[in-house]
Amino acid sequence: MLEKFDFCPGISWKLTSILMKRVAKLTNIDKLVAISWDETKLKPYLRYIKSNDCITGYADYGNGNRENKPADSILIFLVKSITPSGKSWKQPLGYHLSSGPVKSNVLKKLIEFWIKFSIAIDLKPIITVCDQSSPNVKDLRDLGVSEHNPVIKIDSREIITSFDPPHILKCLRNLFLQHGVWTNKGYANPEHIVMLYGIDRQSSPKFCTKLTDIHLHPFGKQKMKVSVAAELLSYTVGSLLNILTRFEKQGLPPEANITSQFVLDVDALFDSFNGAQKRMRSSKKLRGPLHEGSPHIDFCEEIEETVKGWKILDKEGHVVQTPTIKSVLWGIAAYRKLLETFSENHVDEVFISECSQDALENLFGVAKYYAAHYHTPSPQDFKLGPPRKKSTKRCPLGARVRSPGYPPWAPRWAPIGYTACPTLRAPASGHAQNSVTKWAPIK
Repeated sequence: MLEKFDFCPGISWKLTSILMKRVAKLTNIDKLVAISWDETKLKPYLRYIKSNDCITGYADYGNGNRENKPADSILIFLVKSITPSGKSWKQPLGYHLSSGPVKSNVLKKLIEFWIKFSIAIDLKPIITVCDQSSPNVKDLRDLGVSEHNPVIKIDSREIITSFDPPHILKCLRNLFLQHGVWTNKGYANPEHIVMLYGIDRQSSPKFCTKLTDIHLHPFGKQKMKVSVAAELLSYTVGSLLNILTRFEKQGLPPEANITSQFVLDVDALFDSFNGAQKRMRSSKKLRGPLHEGSPHIDFCEEIEETVKGWKILDKEGHVVQTPTIKSVLWGIAAYRKLLETFSENHVDEVFISECSQDALENLFGVAKYYAAHYHTPSPQDFKLGPPRKKSTKRCPLGARVRSPGYPPWAPRWAPIGYTACPTLRAPASGHAQNSVTKWAPIK
């Protein structure tokens, strides 16, 4: 049924009417939601729609606000339930096409608009989640939010603001590998983990089985993976650093204890921000849900003083101003306020992992998988709604075709409306076997 919808930028009134009917059937607890937003790159692609007599693919913010520039970026707002009632749901509210990243003044208006829209359809937004890009930080501060008071007031409602925990973890990993971190106890040196990796690689059996060269020197897409950052700053690495400092001759220097404590603090911090387990393990109590009397409350007070002592220094000894440490303090204050809000709404517990951008990242992943442009979707991939089978996807000019069992020697470029059908050509006398491509119309 959704394939019949025409998902234009801005508000989709057909989708809104269906969403309002569904919200009316929800309980008050199930109406508690988190609003998240994020941007991703697009392949500029203009297309004439004969039925509407218009050209799509230009920058479009909805309600007739268009620009005479091809869109190469999309901003999506998504709402997601955050209560563990067994009725977990998520729904994209709308999207906006822009030429380049959305400007800060426009983004601020869109944030306020979609929060008010959620309230208007009888949802109860509790928290907003985004990454710590400069426009997001600037707009939130313009709305009167800081790491000490992460709350904004819209239509007499208090809404908590926070940043995506996996994004914060990757930024902490990057700072640690590049500069190291000064703590209240001393300098956490990334070279200690390099020494640990060298010792563990020569031992049998290995203790840090997941630690590889990519974890110490991430690059390309590996640098964007949350698992790579989590495995480097993990409980296993921190514990093994502490153990090897007890062996002075064949182990690590005593200063590695500082690095060990920093790694363990980051691991515990990420566990508290990413709690998703109903049954808590004895060594990972912070992975459980947030509720009255949970260990998260005491941990927030302890880790807040620790994070305030973190500093990043360059080679000349000057303090490097970075928003990452402030974002950590921001998140601690946000989750402390979140517990108070849920107590007022008579909610027993909540999984903090629901307050993240995972749903948006999954949505982008699906769009990129089904995109005709191979990992770079066009505006049409979002306008046409849920994709059909990948084999019937119509490819625009210059699209990359990737099918199961596609030969590595075959060309990847297909003309408009056609798909590549590579075949082998019989070799001529005295020549090696080569290939030829036939173009078959997509049915």
